[in-house]
Amino acid sequence: MRLGKKYSVLASGAAALLLISSVTPAFASTSEADLIAEAVEAVAPEALSAASVELEENTFRASLNNSSAVELPVDPVEGVTFSAHDDRSEVTVTLPGAQALKNATVANDGSITFAGDAHTAALNVLPAAGAVRFSTVIDSASQSESYSYDFGEAASVEIQDDGSVLVYAVDSTTDGATVETVVADVRAPWAFDANGAAVQTRYVADGSTLTQVVEHVGVDVAYPVVADPTFDSPLPLQSRVRFNRAETKTIYESGALGLGGIACGPMAWVCIAAAGVLVYNAGVAENSSPKMCTQVTLTSIPPTPIWWVDNYRGGPCR
Repeated sequence: MRLGKKYSVLASGAAALLLISSVTPAFASTSEADLIAEAVEAVAPEALSAASVELEENTFRASLNNSSAVELPVDPVEGVTFSAHDDRSEVTVTLPGAQALKNATVANDGSITFAGDAHTAALNVLPAAGAVRFSTVIDSASQSESYSYDFGEAASVEIQDDGSVLVYAVDSTTDGATVETVVADVRAPWAFDANGAAVQTRYVADGSTLTQVVEHVGVDVAYPVVADPTFDSPLPLQSRVRFNRAETKTIYESGALGLGGIACGPMAWVCIAAAGVLVYNAGVAENSSPKMCTQVTLTSIPPTPIWWVDNYRGGPCR
């Protein structure tokens, strides 16, 4: 891989020693992996220290905060799996350019690199205590401007007002109401060139796929360009119930009594507690143009759970 400049090594000795002791020689650190990791560290706006990583059956495993975990297979085609809090909250994410990426190698800073080729950007992954940083390292204008992560058929990707992303997966569907759980919390994107200059970047959501667009072609940039989605540990047990059009209409027309015939699954107590606010929002949704649907979201942050109600379009709203 050609890199625009040579960087000083910014490595965590403790993490390196831990990985060297637990990784077999076949997957030991290479100079290419180190150069890619250095390129990321040179421009990353936040320093992250590698979490403890173990290699078992050709898969790197790291524990995150909130009892979450991440698994990175040596073969990039297998994708990366996040498991959050319990066995129900698990999602496997496909990696951009996986078919052309090389098998994983470990750098001295504890990050894991999937090297690319002349037409495929490398991917550097650093699992830390509370986040996992995915850094695309773009080496030339011949490499893509779009990098997609697919969270699977049951997932929905939603871009928030601040540019960050929440990924929900269907937990259950009961009598039309859809219960979903947050399986990924992705920070707003950033991209910098080798001189530390910002490069235009944004997220695009399409169903279960999150794409980071990096506008590096035809502009004055110093390669490599590093672009990053960082995945935080999923929010503590955040779930929501989304009512469809018929249910929203029932809640609006029948008031709190309308909730009696609608199952909210494991969030039934929240629907009862939020009954008045649900009826109000159902009225707003029913009288909007085009019509919307109502949803209630719960975040179990100790010591007091927090819930809120709002309206939405798309997804189960039909």
